[in-house]
Amino acid sequence: MSGERVLLVDDETEFVETLAMRLETRGLRVDTADSGDAARLLAAAELLSRYPDAESSVEQRYRHIIETYPDTAAAAKAKRRMH
Repeated sequence: MSGERVLLVDDETEFVETLAMRLETRGLRVDTADSGDAARLLAAAELLSRYPDAESSVEQRYRHIIETYPDTAAAAKAKRRMH
């Protein structure tokens, strides 16, 4: 199970953060989102990032996440990935 990736989605950020920490201690890579919309955008950006020629699209998607959901975990992750 080590190195596998999961996306946790829940509007209770404290619960998601606690669960994410527990999963990370077990070797999972964890992304979090606090809404279904944010999760879909984060997942779409992740899929796009797997294709080298789609890099500008990924950056646009990250910007959209940051602008649309500025105070969310998804926006924080998008900011980190852009830098």
